This record gives sequence, structure tokens and C-alpha cells, in this order.
Amino acid sequence: MYFRLITSIIGMLMCATFANAAPYAYITNLSDNTVSVIDVATNGFVSKIPLGTGQQPYGVAVSSDGTRVYVSNQLSKTISVIDALTDPNNPTVVNTINLLNTPSGLAVNSAGTRLYVANYDNGTVSVIDLSSITPSPTPIAVATITLATLNAGTSPVGVAISPDGATVYITNSGSDNITPIRTSDNTALTSFPAGSAPMGIALGKVGTTTNIYVANNTAGTLTVINAGTQSVTNTVSVSTPLDTSSKPFAVAVSPDGSTVYVTKSGAAANGGDSVAAINTTTFAVTSIGVGRVPLGVAVSPDGFRVLAVNNYDSSVAVINTSNNNVNTLVNAPGTNYATFFQSPQSLGNFIGPQLYAITATAGANGTITPSGTIMKADGTSQTFTFTPAANYRIDKINVDGANITPTPTAGYTFNAIAAAHIITATFIKDFDYVTISKTGTGTGTVTSTEAGINCGATCNGPANDNTSVTLTAVPDANMYFAGWIGDSTTPSVSVCNGSTSPTCTFTMTSYTHVTASFSNVPLTDKVRIELTGGQINYYSTLQAAFNAVTSTTTTIKVTTAAFLETLNLNAAGSTFTLSGGWPTDNTYSARLATPTVITGSLTITNGTLIADNIAIQ
Repeated sequence: MYFRLITSIIGMLMCATFANAAPYAYITNLSDNTVSVIDVATNGFVSKIPLGTGQQPYGVAVSSDGTRVYVSNQLSKTISVIDALTDPNNPTVVNTINLLNTPSGLAVNSAGTRLYVANYDNGTVSVIDLSSITPSPTPIAVATITLATLNAGTSPVGVAISPDGATVYITNSGSDNITPIRTSDNTALTSFPAGSAPMGIALGKVGTTTNIYVANNTAGTLTVINAGTQSVTNTVSVSTPLDTSSKPFAVAVSPDGSTVYVTKSGAAANGGDSVAAINTTTFAVTSIGVGRVPLGVAVSPDGFRVLAVNNYDSSVAVINTSNNNVNTLVNAPGTNYATFFQSPQSLGNFIGPQLYAITATAGANGTITPSGTIMKADGTSQTFTFTPAANYRIDKINVDGANITPTPTAGYTFNAIAAAHIITATFIKDFDYVTISKTGTGTGTVTSTEAGINCGATCNGPANDNTSVTLTAVPDANMYFAGWIGDSTTPSVSVCNGSTSPTCTFTMTSYTHVTASFSNVPLTDKVRIELTGGQINYYSTLQAAFNAVTSTTTTIKVTTAAFLETLNLNAAGSTFTLSGGWPTDNTYSARLATPTVITGSLTITNGTLIADNIAIQ
């Protein structure tokens, strides 16, 4: 074929930074089966992508959201699918689609759901359902549209899709015509004439009119066709007075539709190797000299730059559209690749959309999804969701330095993205849990003023930080409350440990676990010994309590009831405090003014007895 050209020149890989977030250009290298990635904003060399089994890459199509790049490989009869945005600095081939015929030009619809591929060697178009593609080498089912049914369509090359997505246009270089395809049912419609050997094709608007621009390779012209009437409205010669044999190949239209750019190859000395910039209103032609045999052209999304791919020079010419000055990106010795460009040629719109970086971070105790820095295409949207950790809630969502109110707890969406953004989520503690356990030989209930505890059935509940919580222990009939046991095990906070009051009040600062001890000792046991270590025993007689004493210093508490006992207290080296006047509820939480009366004989031969609020008769 005419458009298969192979050559080799030395080059170099330079790196563009991730943060630039510029449009990326994807240049196919025919000689070494790679794709070179350029940062269009900085002219930086980003990476070079090996195509694996893909051989002789030719056409390029970039999805409108910039996530995927599709490359047609003529010799291997495949389509390489490149993941462009998961890691923009290191894009990789994630799938290879096998075809039966030789692919040339291709285009992806704006929704990113269908890929149309012109098959040069059999007059057909492959329609690929992109929703069935996953990052794997699994073969993809491909539908085929025959172009030879309504006016012969042979040797198809260029592919372009109308702005409304309703029609795909195919240039047929062998039959000098264009075949429209209705995308609603993928039906080939009646072909209409173009120039001689039409190759590249692009669409653009002038006012309300949509025009089809076609580069006619052997005629040296640009055909202008009204898309609505499918009639030729102008034929523009792109040859120069000194070089009448220039061969147009690729076409691109500025975003505002004011200028069409056509690559043409011919005698460089006579202005043949150049890009023709054509005013779409006056059709005046300005020739801009570039490298030898330019076989690809594309315009940046902002319209400020035009990239021309020079096949023979293994270079890329960057045209400043404000003054038509040219900066040529060439190969130089590098460490990662022998050459960066190697016989490059790229049919189609090989520049992706304008990209913007959105950086998403989360504070402690929560996550934001997705997180990190992601790239989004101009006009697209991105939703972020926030997930607090257990016992935490969203505090603030900050976007570009300002807190969003009210706080968008369900998520936040950037719509119609047109700039870089920073989004940050922070989290605060929502509440902690109070958990109650019960122990002992008795039964009872614990309730709370906060946390909804009725233990009973519900022995734990939430309470906000810095709130006051009061627990109340209520023993069942014929039972009594023996005391609280605080849990000092991390991460719990120990509260009310050792208290025998039926109420326990504390301020929530963390997860809190408290054990309530209930006893089934009968109420006739009116003598209480408090031993070291917090152990409490009850007895029905004073003598039984004294006999159980093991400590050198012990307090024995008794109720206001009268005791008729003959006591013999002999314990050498011990000091006993006999404290009376306690109520008969076994809690001993408050002493009454009335003393306890002990009637009977008392013998002490060893040890010391301290009588406190006791009347001995």
C-alpha cells in the first residue's frame, strides 16, 4: 500500500511529569511496533508503549474521556487497546483484538461504546462493542459492515464520526467515494463522490453547517462536502506553484471549525512537505513547512497547537497556531529506548482530550474513594464517596480550599470538569460504646441515662463523646448490689471501679466497659467484711465475721439491728474496727445516726477493737 512506509532514526526518551495533566498525543511508530506518548502542553516525551503482538501500527483513536487509546496494526491484523489513564506516565496495552482483515483508520464514538475500523483489503468496516472488552487478551466478537453494497466502497482508509454520533463516514481510496454508516442499526448507506484516492477525513462546523473535509491523495486537493446534502461545496488545491504533485494524506479541524489542516508530501525544496492551513470561510491556503513526508496531523483541544507526524524524518512538528512557528521534536540519544520516534505515522485524531488532575485525600479514621490523583477529561464528571471508620462520622468535605455546606455525606460530584481540583475529607468521632457485664451469684438490672442500656436485654449502646452517662444498678427481689468493677483493659476506660454505690456516673471519652456485681446473700446476713483486694463477704453473726478475718486491719460493718451474742475476739496483732449504724439494705453506702446495739458478753484477750457508732450493753 501507498501509506506503508518504513524508516529508522536515533531518538531519546524524556519524561513529562504526571502533574502537568496536559493532553497527550499518541504517535504510532511503524518500524518498531510502538506508540510514543507526548505531553502536548510541554512537548515532553512521556513514554513509549510496546504493542506486543501488534505489528505495523497505523491508525489511532482516543476515547473522548481519554481513558483508552485504540491502535490499528496492519500486519498483525489486530487492534491494540491501551489503558491511558490508570497511570498516564506509563500507559500499557491491556487487550489485543483480533480481526480477519487489514485495519487502517478507526474512530470511537463519543460514548466510548463502539469502535469503527476500516478494513483496507476487503471493503468492510468492523464494529466493535467496547463494553465487552476487559483487561485481558480474550478475543472480542466483531460485527462487519460491507461497503460494497450501495455503490462500491473499496480500499477504505479514513474513518470519522459526525458530532451527533448518528453517522460514521468512511473514505474509500480505491473507489473515490465516501460511505456513510447509520449508527442506530450499523447500516451502510449510499456512497457519494469525493476526490481522487480519498484518505484522511474530518468533520467540522462553520456556523450551523457541518462540513466533511477529505484529503484526496492523488488529486492534491481537499474536498469540502456538506454533510446534510452530501454534496461537494468546494475543492481546494493544496499544491504549491512550485510543487504541483503534493500528496495530501491526513486532515484535522480546529476546535472552533475555522481552520482545516492537511498534511502533504512532495518536494521539500518546493514546499511539498508541509501542512496546509486552510481558512474554512475564505478557503485561503497557508503552507507551513514541516519535516519530510508528514503522515499524520492533529489539533490540541484548545486549538493552540497542531502536531504533524513526519515519517521520513522520524520527528514531530509542533505548530503554534497563533503565528505558525514550528518547533520540531526529534530523536536524541536516550537511555530507555534507542529511538523515541521511528518511522512515525498516525492516521486519525491521535491527541486525547484536555485532562485535569483531581487530587483526593482523606484524614485519619476514614477513606475517600477514589483516592490519590486521578486524571479526568474536560467536560466529564467524577463522583467521590466517603466512608468513616467505625464510631466516626464525616466532619468536613473541603473542595479547593472551601468547606462544602451542608456536608455532602452521600458523596460529592464534580460535573463538567474544566479545571484541576483538590478534595479532602476529614472525620471526627461520632460516639463510643458503653458495654455492661453482670457477675456474681445474684441477679439485677442496669439502666443508663444515655446509650439506651437496659441490661436486661440491652447491655451496650452508643454515647457521644464528652457526654455524661449514669448507670443505675437495681438488684432483683431478695438480691443486693455488691459493687462496680471497672475494666482497665485497652482500649476501654476504667470507671467506677470498686464503688458500691448503685449509681455510676462518668464522662464518655472512649469505649467503656463496666461490670455490675449482684449477690444472692439473704438480707438476714447483716454483717459485712471488706477485705483487701475489694472482696466483700456477708455473715449473719458477728462471731462468724470475726472468725473469718485474715487481715491484720479489718473493718466490719453492721446494721442498726440489735445483736445478742457472746463474743470472743482473740487475734494477736490485729486491729478490728467495728462500725455500726448502717441501713439494712446491704449496700452500706451511707451510715445512719442511730448506733448498732450489741447485747451480750464480750471477751478480748489479744488484739485491738475499735468501736465506731456501736452501743455495747
